[in-house]
Amino acid sequence: MKYSYLILACALLSCIACTKHQTTTNFCPGGSGSPITGQSSKLCSSDPCTIYKTKYDYSNFISVQLSDDKTQVLAYPFVLDVHVQHPIPLANGYYLKRMLGNAFTSIRFGEYDTICHYNFYPSLFTKRLIDCNPFTEYWEGCGTDTAYINSLIRSGTLSTSFDKVN
Repeated sequence: MKYSYLILACALLSCIACTKHQTTTNFCPGGSGSPITGQSSKLCSSDPCTIYKTKYDYSNFISVQLSDDKTQVLAYPFVLDVHVQHPIPLANGYYLKRMLGNAFTSIRFGEYDTICHYNFYPSLFTKRLIDCNPFTEYWEGCGTDTAYINSLIRSGTLSTSFDKVN
């Protein structure tokens, strides 16, 4: 019975360790800063949202939030929330963002919970960063109606409802 409590305590500590914010340095020196402002100048009567394109297809990879100088991991997804954070594909290679982050790791959505629960190390994210400046376009605006957003993308009028940040 004693061992059951010990195993349960270790499992809980492992989960807690995955949710702590980690601070690390020197993995993307000289970065140009985050394109993410967190605010849109458009007045929103619906949910704010972000649309983006990346240099490569990172839609199956976990992202993390880096500091503006790209020297610290400020945040990463909680292991139980990660499965609802896949970006939604839109027209012409755009994605509707459903996750935090301005940099991508080589950790895939399907392996994140396994890595985090059973083999978590504080340096996990810094060792697995693959792109510290992934966005070729980054738009902030309002609404999550993908049919409407796709029509804006296809007609080249995204700027009527979204602010181009990058």
